[in-house]
Amino acid sequence: MLQELIAKGSIPLIVAGLLASGIGAPLPEDGLLLAGGVLTHQAGLSWPGVLGVLYVTVLLADSILYTLGYRFGEPMLARRPLRWIVTPARRARVTELFAKHGALTIFLGRFILGLRAVVFVIAGVERVRPRVFLFWDGAAALITVPVLFGLGYVFHSRIDMVRAQVASTQRLMGALLLLTLLSWLAWSWRKRRRARRAALLHNLPPSPPGH
Repeated sequence: MLQELIAKGSIPLIVAGLLASGIGAPLPEDGLLLAGGVLTHQAGLSWPGVLGVLYVTVLLADSILYTLGYRFGEPMLARRPLRWIVTPARRARVTELFAKHGALTIFLGRFILGLRAVVFVIAGVERVRPRVFLFWDGAAALITVPVLFGLGYVFHSRIDMVRAQVASTQRLMGALLLLTLLSWLAWSWRKRRRARRAALLHNLPPSPPGH
């Protein structure tokens, strides 16, 4: 699909594909961003301008899914195409992530293939505030969009190498995110432990005189 997009595509087509993915179309966002980078180089376009357009488009596409969940709630999940995207197994996994990590799940979800769209829909269903959603989604997209676009732009003549780079980059980002999450959980645990210890010391009865 990536080679076909490059051979026949254009930046407006990439934008349309990204928006279509925001309403459930089975189009790979990563492949579209890669193709956008390749086409930008081949056409001699201004890469900062195209990158900015694609970044905004990605946020808009994500916001479509979020808004559907926020506006219509649970009943929307039973309708096509969302019922194809939000399967019971995916719903259970994402709900568990939200229970553990709260709104941080929106940031993490962008790096979890197969759950990205589900996370955005459930964020709406769970009534995450719009500005919170945009903050976490925008922060994650600041990583994924430039990386994927940049790989396509730099390695425009080596599509197979681009695919390999995407796979290794996703694994690296996943490992870094896991390390960051584990560090944060360890820090939170130590902070709660210190707080409990301080509370216990504070509630100890005073020592009798002479002790």
